[in-house]
Amino acid sequence: MKTTFLLAVMFCCIQVNAAVFPVRVSVAITTKKAFTSSFSFIRGHKQGRNTTVTWGMTSNSGINHFIVECTYEDPTDPYSVWQDIGVMPCTNSPIFKFVDAPVLPGTLNYRIIAVMNDNSTITSGIYTTYIL
Repeated sequence: MKTTFLLAVMFCCIQVNAAVFPVRVSVAITTKKAFTSSFSFIRGHKQGRNTTVTWGMTSNSGINHFIVECTYEDPTDPYSVWQDIGVMPCTNSPIFKFVDAPVLPGTLNYRIIAVMNDNSTITSGIYTTYIL
């Protein structure tokens, strides 16, 4: 009877001891690295009466489309009127090109706006050309 009682007490102590010290469960943590896109360059050149604007991005991920804008006014003035002259979808191409046929003479300024998938925007630098 004593041995049975001792075995029962030891069994209960083992059960209580296991309940006091829970088993640790390891949790796997994954991190998602986001690539931020930015303009690597914006260039242009004249082809007869046309003007070609080319640009490149550091990463095309997350970009939905591009909006090409131009103005004859001061590009640093926040009240300048920028005209949307074209929209281009974003592809896996490293370089994008837009051809414009300006009609009026003068100093013409171009900029590109990259529209992201979450509708945020990134604005490029300015390419300036003189039209005779």
